[in-house]
Amino acid sequence: MNKFMRSRKVKSFVIIGMILCMVLTGICSMTSLAAERVKIACVGDSNTYGKGVSNKGVDSYPAQLQSMLGDMYEVKNFGLSNASVETGSTLCYTESDKYIDAVEYNADKYILMFGTNDAKLVNYKGKDKFKSDYKNMIEKFGKDKVILMEIAPVNYSKDVVFDKEWTTPEMVDEINGLIREIAAEEGVKLVRNYDELNKIKPVVIVEDGVHMNKTGLAMVANNVYEELV
Repeated sequence: MNKFMRSRKVKSFVIIGMILCMVLTGICSMTSLAAERVKIACVGDSNTYGKGVSNKGVDSYPAQLQSMLGDMYEVKNFGLSNASVETGSTLCYTESDKYIDAVEYNADKYILMFGTNDAKLVNYKGKDKFKSDYKNMIEKFGKDKVILMEIAPVNYSKDVVFDKEWTTPEMVDEINGLIREIAAEEGVKLVRNYDELNKIKPVVIVEDGVHMNKTGLAMVANNVYEELV
């Protein structure tokens, strides 16, 4: 092998080595970034899940929150449609697989928005039961990690006939009052969504009268964002 060929071979090894170093550095950087990201778990019912929008991966409030917070945060959606706080309800969140997933995620912050389905008479077992079960959930996630949220208003047509399967405006008011009491008694932060949404509820609630659209969910995401940063 002549001197020229040896020189080319050495240069090739140097270049390959530089490329490998760059690749490994990039992998290490991505691994470090993933490890350092603040983990946010959005836990709740269908308004967390994103039932009122066609593309929950983009327009649900957890997805919009992720866009607002950027790459230093990881936001996960643990919303479950029809879920309630109260044990013995038609679908108790703490008895679901989604709850197990949320606990195992071990988030830095848990954003809880429950009560819309507890506001149905078929599920509601009274003030003391709701508060006790919600406090137990908070305890499981960790008080220092939890942020509570008020639930959204409902907006039905005037001719609607309520039964025990419906979330009524009166029960929404009662549940939100209990959520405020829980936040104060447990010493956890509270995001106040109701008044802001209620002022423009025809604009932010979809036709079913219960679920928020993209605009309403953006307002919720922004409120959470301001609390986190």
